[in-house]
Amino acid sequence: IAALQDAAYTKKYAREVAAATKILALELPKLGFEIISTKAGFVLFRRANENPTTIQKKLESLGIFARHPFFKKLPSYLRMNVGNLAFTKKLITKFKKAF
Repeated sequence: IAALQDAAYTKKYAREVAAATKILALELPKLGFEIISTKAGFVLFRRANENPTTIQKKLESLGIFARHPFFKKLPSYLRMNVGNLAFTKKLITKFKKAF
């Protein structure tokens, strides 16, 4: 209800998530990840030759939660929601520590 009552904020946040998604699409491949961007506020990602459950556990140890399995037709991919830009910068820092 709050999002519907403040359309300007909702649009601003949606633009920020779209920008954060683009940043993830640029940064995660530098760490060896393949990424599938969406316009739905989440990304799918995997790392070749690495068990997705191992990736998931490593991320969880850093406070990053990714879903696996997410989609039966993409069994090696994890799913992660995309947040605002400040969150995304912190997220990338944590990914760099882990990988």
